[in-house]
Amino acid sequence: MTQHVLSLRLGVTKSVISSYENAVAYPSYDILLGIADIFNVSTDYLFGREKSRAIDTKGLTESQVEMVTALVGEFQKANKG
Repeated sequence: MTQHVLSLRLGVTKSVISSYENAVAYPSYDILLGIADIFNVSTDYLFGREKSRAIDTKGLTESQVEMVTALVGEFQKANKG
């Protein structure tokens, strides 16, 4: 996602997004929540405190969710061995 698109979705300017990326400024609590929502991650993930991410399964059938879950499990097993 470009800085421009993210800035539009958050209601800030592109330069504000740039300042966040370059650690010149830090986002407010409300902006942090907005970023987490946009990228479908927790704020702990944004802060580097959590390594896992949620997978958005909205719009999938229960069967499709089970298949995605099984696939993730297979990848995790493969990466351990």
